[in-house]
Amino acid sequence: GEKRKQRARPFEVADQWLMMHHHLQLQPWLDDWLAGVRRDGLLARRGDQGQALLDAMMVLQRLVLDGRRERARTELAAQVLHSSHALDDGTLVAALVLRGLAAASGVAVPTSARDRQALWESFGVVTDSVSSTCLTLGLRWEGQGAEALSWNGFADRGAPLHLTRWDLRAGGARLGGSGPVAGGGPVLVCENPRVLEAVAERFGGSVAVVCTSGRPNLVTQDVLVLCADAGRELRYHGDFDWPGVAIANQVMELCDAEPWMMTSQDYLTAPGSLPLSGSEVEPSWDDELGAAMRGRGVVVHEEAVLDQILKALEDWPRQPSS
Repeated sequence: GEKRKQRARPFEVADQWLMMHHHLQLQPWLDDWLAGVRRDGLLARRGDQGQALLDAMMVLQRLVLDGRRERARTELAAQVLHSSHALDDGTLVAALVLRGLAAASGVAVPTSARDRQALWESFGVVTDSVSSTCLTLGLRWEGQGAEALSWNGFADRGAPLHLTRWDLRAGGARLGGSGPVAGGGPVLVCENPRVLEAVAERFGGSVAVVCTSGRPNLVTQDVLVLCADAGRELRYHGDFDWPGVAIANQVMELCDAEPWMMTSQDYLTAPGSLPLSGSEVEPSWDDELGAAMRGRGVVVHEEAVLDQILKALEDWPRQPSS
């Protein structure tokens, strides 16, 4: 009846708009996103007749076209929707865009404020400089300023350290390089905080670690680039699932990290039973791994191979204390 027509109208308008905007229309995740919005009745619950859906598609298209160029969320909202508050938390448009970003990333729709912010930032959209952090261990910083001395104290104690973008700006962000004074051994880049915690428990600050905590937010990307610019060798390990492969691809492209214990053989010999789900992502570093994952069809989380990671780290060069 009439209610069914009203529910269908926003999607009819969306189809017409997409016919003229092929950059978004060709995205492989688009149909799943629209189907999810329709299935969950998000527009019907808010009494929306389609403008919010069009606004969300315009924002998603801008993000697709621009890649992960950094910009403030208020700036993005003003540029695309002519209102700096159009993407504020709690708005229907922001909820729709976040669903689209989740679909594009192959992850669940975020339900917490922290997860929402992390998803925004994974696409280069900044909300502020103080609430997102990068979890690190054992990184050593140059200079005699208060920040460098404090952060190096964490490394000496083998204590994990959370850094914000505010910290990096205030501290000058000069990371110790790979020379004998700086003591720069390789840096392990991992996906899950439990891995960093276990390294701290076993090796203290003698092994440097940067944890992406899932898809790396902007401050984590900053720290990884600082490591690369300082000449540090970056070795990446993450989950063997499709979102994990996407994260690995991103990190390797961002800072020239090398895959570590991430071969098809590593995958096939690791324990796992949870079925793979979501859109397939081809590993940029190993075609055989992609084929192995499709063939075996199970997820292998980092925590499942934690003992092997720690054993392998016993042979890594150690960082001297300051």
